Amino acid sequence: MKTRFSSVISGLSVTALLLTSIVSFSSPALAEVKVQLSTFLIKVVEGKRTKVGQLPITVFLEIPDKRSAEYLCAIAPRVRDVILRKLNNETYVLNRKQKLNTDVIKDKISRPVIRSVKRVKILSVSVKQGAPKISSSSARLFHRTGCMQVADQ
Repeated sequence: MKTRFSSVISGLSVTALLLTSIVSFSSPALAEVKVQLSTFLIKVVEGKRTKVGQLPITVFLEIPDKRSAEYLCAIAPRVRDVILRKLNNETYVLNRKQKLNTDVIKDKISRPVIRSVKRVKILSVSVKQGAPKISSSSARLFHRTGCMQVADQ
């Protein structure tokens, strides 16, 4: 009788421990949110600097929670202005495969972007070449604010 009771108690304690770990890992405080700013056009040259053109890039900001995403989208024009000031006077070189070194752009804009947003801690800044597709339902709001929350890509 004692062994059966002790095995039930140990089984309950293991179950409680597992439930506690599940609850702690699914905590919203640990969830990170990615925010996409609208597309920027930067000046690029191809190969031996003979062809000059423009290329779209997209900037993503990773922040701690959804509430911070709402605030960041509210001040998106300020963040976009900071990025435009940094990128406007530069010309970037494409490699032979028509790819852009996005790390150079990320290094150039990360610090000014983080400084421009005072209330929210920006965890990371990432830059991707091109313009991702947006569903038609969210396109109108996205183009009005210049910012939207996206699922992790």
